[in-house]
Amino acid sequence: MKRMIKLGLGSALILTAGVFASDETTDDVVATAGGVGDIGAFSGTNTPTANEFTIKINRPMKVGQKMHVRGEGLQERTVTTVADGTSKNVEASSVSVSFDAEAHVLAVDPSGRPTRVSFDVTSCTMTTGENPVEIAPAGSVITAVRKGVTTVFQVNGKPLGPEATAALDIVASLNVDGTFDDRVLGSEQPRGIGESWAMNVDEAVKVFQKNGSDGISKSDLFGLTTLVDMMEHRGQPCLVLHTQLSTENVIPGFDVPAGMSVKQANATAMFQGFFPIDETLPPLTDSMRLDMTAVLTGSGQGQPVELRINGVRIVDLEQTPLPSSTASVTPSEME
Repeated sequence: MKRMIKLGLGSALILTAGVFASDETTDDVVATAGGVGDIGAFSGTNTPTANEFTIKINRPMKVGQKMHVRGEGLQERTVTTVADGTSKNVEASSVSVSFDAEAHVLAVDPSGRPTRVSFDVTSCTMTTGENPVEIAPAGSVITAVRKGVTTVFQVNGKPLGPEATAALDIVASLNVDGTFDDRVLGSEQPRGIGESWAMNVDEAVKVFQKNGSDGISKSDLFGLTTLVDMMEHRGQPCLVLHTQLSTENVIPGFDVPAGMSVKQANATAMFQGFFPIDETLPPLTDSMRLDMTAVLTGSGQGQPVELRINGVRIVDLEQTPLPSSTASVTPSEME
């Protein structure tokens, strides 16, 4: 049975959260996005030659790096239970989040991916109904710590509840396992403006298998990245990168219930952002949209049952580098 996939593909906050990463604190169909570990990062030694660039995925962060972060996210899902060809129950959920803060990188792993970040909050709200609810008030400090494949949040030293955690995870997750690194989406071969290249499917299959999807095959995956343009954005020369990914027969971020099997599943994700050529700078803007549909089959109360699932996640992030301290990484700071 093809089950949950845990990936670290990120719509990149400085932090990297996986669009397809699993979220242990919630059973949302569309899992973690947001975050950091970039879709595309460009080497500081990347000297344009005839307008061609080497495309690299991972951009290490350093302890002491700071940036102003703004994020908007939306996650929706609908689960319809069908028995005897008739809809018996429909469960719908929707949450949006708005986030504005100054981020401070406090610890990184050996690959330079943040494992602990503090956010000095300007505003942080979530909306599940008609009116927004404050997750953290202005002037408070949110601390995010990566624990395995989840991100644990605290506000002024107090744990954040499950619902607020699930909302904040959309735009400020640290979840990343190095899934989509240079081997999968990057390109050592210099690429020109307007050029596209395919995902390394062989490497991608290895990643999916490592993360619990033993039945995945190369025909279930598709990925294409395009170097759209090079232009100045907010005073920085940037490469505009667009990536589209799709999967079949697997459900990103959703653990299939016992007794159910995947009859059909499709997910598509699109990303676009402005990435400074200077690799010491984070992506200035990064947008992501993930859509998925799935049909699960099984039995309930002695009769065949179908679960029809639809989900969407949309994330828009903006980052502005700020003057940083010169603190160096020590083994004690790595998690």
